[in-house]
Amino acid sequence: MSRKLRLAIYLLCGFLMVPFVASAQYLQAYSGAESMGMGHAVTAVPGPMGVLNNPAGLAAAKEWQPFAVGGRHLGQFGLPEAALGLVVPAKTFTYGLALHRWGGPLFRDYALQAAWGQQIGVVRMGLRINGMARVVEGQRRRYGA
Repeated sequence: MSRKLRLAIYLLCGFLMVPFVASAQYLQAYSGAESMGMGHAVTAVPGPMGVLNNPAGLAAAKEWQPFAVGGRHLGQFGLPEAALGLVVPAKTFTYGLALHRWGGPLFRDYALQAAWGQQIGVVRMGLRINGMARVVEGQRRRYGA
């Protein structure tokens, strides 16, 4: 295979992967006082908040850690949020589970988040699965008479 053809194939494969890579952090909302205090730069911060922010940070947990979060997104008058969770280290992995709610009386999002983190050498990796539900008041419409 010629060098130009190989380069074209690599570029085509890279171009096709862009939408999937770009959607990896779709609608990410960082939570917690530590996250807000660090300007939402919590990508590599270890601890139980990894269930909500970055699951790779769960790998640093050495004992069971319950946590609770409360605050507002978008400043003082923004959307209130609350979360409860638990981090459980196992023999080779660390698991986390959280129930997260944000929004006001007219708009609310609920998320059940399960996360897994592991450290191999100096590399930490994680995976998070979100189950979400959205409630928007006033969307029911009556048709007809």
